[in-house]
Amino acid sequence: MILTIICFTCVFATCKKKCIGTDFTFSLGAKAIPNQDTLKLGDTLFFEVKDSVILQDLSSSKLVDYSNASNLTTVISTNKIVSENPLQKSNALSLVEFKITVGSEIKSIDSSRFKEYFFQEINNAYVLRFL
Repeated sequence: MILTIICFTCVFATCKKKCIGTDFTFSLGAKAIPNQDTLKLGDTLFFEVKDSVILQDLSSSKLVDYSNASNLTTVISTNKIVSENPLQKSNALSLVEFKITVGSEIKSIDSSRFKEYFFQEINNAYVLRFL
């Protein structure tokens, strides 16, 4: 069985400080080791997201100081390819074990399809790390 790469998507966040616009959408890059687009069942994959607390809002392109936020989250989903056509895939979240080392897991609205995590702020950066 082959798993597609796990995607990080930062969900909408609301500013807890005095902000002109209160809804933001951010994208933070993830580093994956090993750097491969597919994995086999039993492979170990390490992930780290580490980005400045100054984030760019995807809607407006403005830089936002999002330090001390209590609600910056991400959603993770996994899929397995079920045929030669890579567009035909099925949910594989139950086949993957996530061990969070920095950050924290929160209850997902659909835990059979997604896992959701809070980032931890460390030295002016938002960090999420797991294997």
